[in-house]
Amino acid sequence: MAQDFPTTSGSPTNDVSGGQNTSLNVPTNGNRTGARTSVAVPFRSVNPNERGTMSAGSHRRPSTAMNPEEVAEFLHAGHTALVASHRSDRTIHLVPMWYEIVDGNPSMWSFARSQKVLNLRRDPTVTVLVEAGSEYQELRGVQLTGKARIVDDPAEVLRIGAQIHRKYNAPAEAGPQELPEALRRQAAKRVVIVVTVDRTASWDHRKLGGGY
Repeated sequence: MAQDFPTTSGSPTNDVSGGQNTSLNVPTNGNRTGARTSVAVPFRSVNPNERGTMSAGSHRRPSTAMNPEEVAEFLHAGHTALVASHRSDRTIHLVPMWYEIVDGNPSMWSFARSQKVLNLRRDPTVTVLVEAGSEYQELRGVQLTGKARIVDDPAEVLRIGAQIHRKYNAPAEAGPQELPEALRRQAAKRVVIVVTVDRTASWDHRKLGGGY
């Protein structure tokens, strides 16, 4: 499921962290235009330009943080996530992954013996970035930091893998019986990475209105 795509990364300008959890409604893959499921993402808006004391008459940059609904829609529409884990020497292992929001959590399929899975079994700390835009004034992104859980139960691996497969390869109405036999064979070698999000940062430079 993972694809190696070159991506651009914008600079996060607003941190959304701590505070109470706010459910973000993202359509599930099985019914992406109908009922919505909650994404458990901690959400407390923080504008870094309001930290500290500002002198009279100083310019205050508009906030670029997304609200919960905007974060949800952005994650729903996103195609590729960058997933960062720690190697044993503490350097960062960064890879692009396809993903889906399943049961309220960002979830990804991976080979059980992949480097990222080995890393996350040893240290579950993970950061996930979904970003878009090429020009500065178009940059958008959501950065999710939390803990990864490795799921290796065969039935769960197939169930979640099927939802990821449908997001990228098949119509939403396809049922479990319609899954390709190749997918079932792949599931035997796969695990699922499920991310429980502790902290969220988001930015949407379109909110700057062309300014900087």
